[in-house]
Amino acid sequence: MKIEKVKINDLNQINSLEKTTFKDDSFSKETIEQLLYNNTFFFKLLNSNEKIIGFVIVLEQERNTLNIISLLIKEGYRNMGLGSFLLNHVLMEVEKSQIFKRIILNVRTSNLSALKLYKNHDFRIIKEIDNYYRIGDNAFLMELKL
Repeated sequence: MKIEKVKINDLNQINSLEKTTFKDDSFSKETIEQLLYNNTFFFKLLNSNEKIIGFVIVLEQERNTLNIISLLIKEGYRNMGLGSFLLNHVLMEVEKSQIFKRIILNVRTSNLSALKLYKNHDFRIIKEIDNYYRIGDNAFLMELKL
């Protein structure tokens, strides 16, 4: 497995993964393309066949704050430590920059594996946001102070 920066020719694979995983809540191809040009970090995770099996998008939210707006591992590759591998890579890049003081993210309250991942990396729940995704589908706002 290896991690690289996302390039424009990765757009179709990223879009396909996004739609397969997040379905109605997925970003459009146009949004993903905009994120490609307007991100702080946008990394892809490649398997041994050079296929994209995951990615993470991180934006600068405000001064000294980053927002992980998407972290995805393809079905069939989950629960193998790859989310942690990708998140650790982001955390190392953030540490190298020495600019940011915190990272925030939103995660579905029902996404127990993602909650476990983030808690294992010292993110803490700040608050619950009602109907964040749609009616009855809440999110936790989580934060990691650096």
